[in-house]
Amino acid sequence: MARRRPTHDHSGKILPMRVRQPFAYWTIMIVSALMVLSLVASAIPLLF
Repeated sequence: MARRRPTHDHSGKILPMRVRQPFAYWTIMIVSALMVLSLVASAIPLLF
């Protein structure tokens, strides 16, 4: 694969700049984890 410098990203791929920022990566991970936890917490009263 040829290494190209992505200037525009319309296909939803993660840009190399985003990979070099661990803060943005961990922020996305924490937000997604909180969303999953909130969904599970809202589903628990329905199960019992």
